[in-house]
Amino acid sequence: MTQPVFMFCVGATKAGTSWLYDYLHGHPDCKLQAVKESHFFDTIEKPHMKPQIDTWKNNRDTFKLRLAQATLAGDSAKIDRLSRQIEALNSLIKAVRKRDEGLDQYLAYVRSDSDNAKLVGDLTPSYALLGEARLDSMSKLDEDVRFVFLMRDPIDRLWSHVRMTAKRSTDSAAEFEAKARAVLKRTANGGETHITTRGDYPAIVQKLQRVIPKDRLHFEFFEELLTDAGVRKLCDFLGISYVPAETDRKVHEGKSLNMDDEMLGWAADVTAPHYAFVKETFGALPQRWQTNMARVN
Repeated sequence: MTQPVFMFCVGATKAGTSWLYDYLHGHPDCKLQAVKESHFFDTIEKPHMKPQIDTWKNNRDTFKLRLAQATLAGDSAKIDRLSRQIEALNSLIKAVRKRDEGLDQYLAYVRSDSDNAKLVGDLTPSYALLGEARLDSMSKLDEDVRFVFLMRDPIDRLWSHVRMTAKRSTDSAAEFEAKARAVLKRTANGGETHITTRGDYPAIVQKLQRVIPKDRLHFEFFEELLTDAGVRKLCDFLGISYVPAETDRKVHEGKSLNMDDEMLGWAADVTAPHYAFVKETFGALPQRWQTNMARVN
């Protein structure tokens, strides 16, 4: 039997990777594991892996509690989903603890139950921050490895990431706007680098182009992915059959909040170079990009 395509979706953060995971997870040609982001490669790159392992353990404890509740309620769908999530986390913890020597266990985890699949994969946006040597080794770890990078309008992506960060630091609706404003201002002033680096299209795109063979690398605008034509194009690249998608369905939509003129100015300072780079590199931009680029300029 032909080995399935091995796909890495490496970002960008807040650019539709969760929507893509849900679509591929439900696709009959694909086998994706129960945990969307494995974080295998970025974790083994770190000198201290304990924070990520502790996060997995905390998530596993939460899933175990929910599994007990689902068992009492007799909810078979939840029992199955939570059991698979717990098993996935156990596999990742075992593999990561061995660092590079755990690669075979990682591959076995990704390929698990994929006998009839045309595609397996790992959708971890933080992989976009890995160095070229690591990305090169990832591109060669299987017979047919393909990379996907999604690009969302820079202001929309930035603002979504800012709001997500602000929401994590407060449960108060009254404080949320002030938190978001403060996070955006810090970002514009060179702080909150985890936000800017995840959406640094010039750095990420050029790095991927240097490392990944052109025919194994697919860039897609988030705004065009959520169309019938965009889904068809991606399926063709991945070598899977076209299946209609719910392109209007929101996944992990952030808490709504509008930017005022001052905040837009801060966002423009961060994103202006990204609009210019993407336009020069890829040509025509989606309408949403053109609208926000005009606001930036």
